Amino acid sequence: MELATLLIVLIIFGLISFVIERIWGVNPYKVFSAVGMITIVFFMIYIMWPVLTNSTDINSTLISIDRLTNWFVNFLPGAIIGDVVGIILSKLSGGGR
Repeated sequence: MELATLLIVLIIFGLISFVIERIWGVNPYKVFSAVGMITIVFFMIYIMWPVLTNSTDINSTLISIDRLTNWFVNFLPGAIIGDVVGIILSKLSGGGR
């Protein structure tokens, strides 16, 4: 998915979350941040697992580096855009400080 398309999807997702918060009183931003933190922890364990289980093998190090590189390329730009959009929507909806 291109970053511009991802930005549009995140804005729509944020607006839907804003409506959910206004109607039901549930703060989806806190739920999303908790799920995101758990996901990142599991991704880091998955990325580092080859090195943790077999630290003497150079191939396990290369596998971990390859996984980390793929994670940075595929996930990190979307996460940064999501954070920026979340901050903007939080400021617009009155949730920001």
